[in-house]
Amino acid sequence: MMWTPPGATTKISKEERAKIQEPLLDALSPEGLEYYKNTYTHEFPTFVTKCIAPAALADVWWLRTAMVRADKQRQGIARALLEPVRQKVSSLGQNIACSTTRARNVAVYEGLGFESRGMREMVSPWHTWPLYVFLLPPQNS
Repeated sequence: MMWTPPGATTKISKEERAKIQEPLLDALSPEGLEYYKNTYTHEFPTFVTKCIAPAALADVWWLRTAMVRADKQRQGIARALLEPVRQKVSSLGQNIACSTTRARNVAVYEGLGFESRGMREMVSPWHTWPLYVFLLPPQNS
């Protein structure tokens, strides 16, 4: 699992962010670059913010990546990786949020205790893809 803690993205300078994004942006077609800059970077955070309200995007722990090898799935590995972070975040009274674009992952996140907070179709020049947003509030002590 890979995480972004609250406030981390605001601490990255504009110059550093540009350096990090450069390989991705250079690999995009002109049409892809246009979509990324003018649609995705506006619509994704706007929708996520609406879904996780009243929590703010800058104030949640964002679960960026959660993967378990196919032959090791359904053995409690994701839960074991999530639990220490969940305990820490809960002790701070904070939320965990994440998103997925795969319908099959909805049951996975709900099984881990995440609340489904919204779904929308994201329209791109190539196809329409689903965006599901989840929130895991602090556990009651």
